[in-house]
Amino acid sequence: MKNSDNMSERFIEMERLERSKDSHEWLLWQTIKETFAKRTSKSYWRFPLYTLIEDRMQQPDLLIIDREEGIFLIQVHLGELDEQELIAAKQRVDAHLEALIDMFNRDPRTENKVNGKVFVAVPHAAHQQVAKNEGCLGAEMLTPNRLLQAMKEAPYQVKGARLNEERFLLIQSLLNGNRMREREQRPEKSGTRYEVIYELSKQTREVDLKQHELGKIIPPGQQRIRGIAGTGKTVVQCQKAAHMHLKHPEWQIGFVYYSPHLQATIIEQIDHWLRYFSNDTINYEMAQHQIRIMPFFGDEGFYATVCDAHSYEPPSETLLEKQQHITSKSDLVGALCCEFLNNVYIFTQLYDALLVDEGECFVTQDAYRFEDKQAFYWLAYQLVQPLANEKVNRRLIWAYDESTDLTKMLTPTARDLFGEDLTFRHFVTGMHKGGLLKSDIMQRCYRTPGSIIVAAHTIGMGLLRQRGMLAGITTKDAWQHLGYDVRMGVFQEGERIVLYRPPEHSPSIVQKLWKGDVLTLATHPSRQQELDDLARRLQQNVYDDELDITRHIAVLVFGDDEALLMEVADGLNQRGIQTHIPDEETFSMPGVVTVTTVQRARGHEAYMIYIVGIDKLARQESNQALRNELFMALLRTKGWCHLSGIDGGIFYEELRDVMQCGNTITFTFKKSTDR
Repeated sequence: MKNSDNMSERFIEMERLERSKDSHEWLLWQTIKETFAKRTSKSYWRFPLYTLIEDRMQQPDLLIIDREEGIFLIQVHLGELDEQELIAAKQRVDAHLEALIDMFNRDPRTENKVNGKVFVAVPHAAHQQVAKNEGCLGAEMLTPNRLLQAMKEAPYQVKGARLNEERFLLIQSLLNGNRMREREQRPEKSGTRYEVIYELSKQTREVDLKQHELGKIIPPGQQRIRGIAGTGKTVVQCQKAAHMHLKHPEWQIGFVYYSPHLQATIIEQIDHWLRYFSNDTINYEMAQHQIRIMPFFGDEGFYATVCDAHSYEPPSETLLEKQQHITSKSDLVGALCCEFLNNVYIFTQLYDALLVDEGECFVTQDAYRFEDKQAFYWLAYQLVQPLANEKVNRRLIWAYDESTDLTKMLTPTARDLFGEDLTFRHFVTGMHKGGLLKSDIMQRCYRTPGSIIVAAHTIGMGLLRQRGMLAGITTKDAWQHLGYDVRMGVFQEGERIVLYRPPEHSPSIVQKLWKGDVLTLATHPSRQQELDDLARRLQQNVYDDELDITRHIAVLVFGDDEALLMEVADGLNQRGIQTHIPDEETFSMPGVVTVTTVQRARGHEAYMIYIVGIDKLARQESNQALRNELFMALLRTKGWCHLSGIDGGIFYEELRDVMQCGNTITFTFKKSTDR
C-alpha cells in the first residue's frame, strides 16, 4: 500500500473521538496511525461488530487488519488497575476475536485462513504495573516502534495463514457487510441475458467507503444524505437503524418512508444488518418493538401513529384533498402535517432517532407549508428527543434524491425546510463536533449501467434538444456531485460542454458482460402493434434469454395513464402473457410479469425494464414533467431498458442521438424559449 494512499480511508473512526491531548484514547489512535502508516493495513476505531458479553452487546475498541500479521484487536482499559479488571478486559477482547473469526470461518475462502492476536492497552499505567497480565500493554509500550514490536512478537490467539492480497481484500469486504446478490442457478445457454445475471449473482454487492462510513457511524445530531437513485441511500439508513439499536437498545427508533411497497425490503435490509453487526445474535423480530418501520400513510403508518400518540383525530384524507384541491400525495403529506401542527401545541418526543427515506417525497408546494417551514420536516423534528446539552441538534436523519425532479435540482436548504429562524442556519452545513459532516453526498450509482444514467439525465433535461435544454445544472460543482467530470466548457449561453461519467461512479459491469446494447428503442404504427412486439420480446426473454418473468422483468406504463395501464395489461393477457398490476399489498406475484406505472415503481428495480407508451412524450416533447418521468423510469433498471411508443415526433430523433452517447455527452449550453 503506497504512502500516498488517503489516510482517512485507512484509519476510520466509526465513533468520533474527542480531539484532546488529555484523551488517552485519542493519543492511542494517533499512535496506531503512526505505527501502521507505512504498512499494508486498515484500522478502525469502534468498528460496529457487536458481541454479547455479560448480557450486553459490546464492540471492540480497535480493529486492525494487517497484510502480514492478520487481525489485531485491542481493548482500551482506563479503569482501575485491579488484576481482575484486567483479566475481564482480556476476556472481553478474546470474545470479540472469537466472534470475528467465527464470521470469517463461515466463508470457505477465509475459513481457518486468518491469524488473530488480542491486546489490552492500559495507557494510564506504567508497563511494569500490567506486564504480568498476558497481552496487556502499559504506557511505555504504546509508542510506534515498541507497539509494533510487541504486536509482532506476541503469540497468536488464533493461528490461520498469512494473508495474500486476495484474502486481505476479501476480509475487508466481509467486514463491510457486503451482501451476496440473490444467487442464480447456472444457465443452460451461453450469450443470454440470464448468463449476465448469473455472473452478477456470483459477486458481492459492492459497498464503497462512503456507504461503509455513512452506514456504520451514528451521527451526534441531524444528518442529510444526498444522491441519485441507486446510490444506496436506503441501505445506509437501514445500517444506521441496526447499528443504533445494537449500540443503544433502549432507544426508540423511527423509520419513515413514502412508497407503500418498500416495507418488506426495508425489514429485510435491517434484519440483515442486525444479524451482521451482532454476529447473528439479534434479528429484526427481536428488535421490532424498538425499531418502528412505517409508511407515512395507512392505519399503522407514521401519521396515524403520531395522531394516536397525541390523542388527535386526523382529518379525512379524501375530504382534505377535495377541500384544498390537492392533486399529489406529496402535497397531501404537507396538508395533513399542517392540520396537525395547527391543532396540536405540545409535542411528545416519540423517538430518540428518526430516519426518513425518500425524503424528497415529503417536500410540498408552498401552499402546503406550515408558516415558513416544510410541514413534514418541522413535525418530524418536534417528535425527536433533543440531545443532552444541545439547543438545536436532534437525530433526524433524512435521505434525499436530489434528481427526482430535474426542474428542482437544488437540494432544499435548512431554511427551506425549517424556516428563517437563525438557530437553524447551520443545521445541515458544516460538521458536528468530532468532524462528521452534517450533510453528505453519495455519487456512485450501483444499480444502473453508466450509459443509461447518462441517457436519463440527457433526456430528462433535454440537453440534446434542438430547441434548447428545458432544465439543467449550471455549475461544475453540481455536476460533480452527481458523479460527472466536466471535461470542457463553462455554463454560459452558446458554450460547448463535454460531460463524462467515469466508471468508478457507475460500477455496474453489465456492459462488460453483454455484447449488445443495454438501451433500445422501437416505434410502431399503432398501439396494438406495440403490444404485439412487447409480447414477442417478453416471450423471447423467457424462452431464449432464460429470464424469470417475475423476478427479472417489469413493464412500466408511461404517462401516469390508468386507461393505458389497463390496455397494456389486458393486451398482454390476450397475447398469452399473464400480468399483475400492483395493489397495496403486493408489487409482484410468482409466474406473472408486473405491469405498473412509473410512479408506483418507486423503490423497485428489475434487470429488464420495458417502458411502454412514450409517444405521449413524443407528442409533448417540451413537457418537463413527462421528461422527468422518463428519467425516473430509466433509473429503475439494473441491466437493460427497452423504450417503445407509437410513431411520430422529433423527440425520437433526439432520443436516438442520446442513445449513441455512451458515458460522454457533448452539447451546446442553450436554454429553451419554450420554458
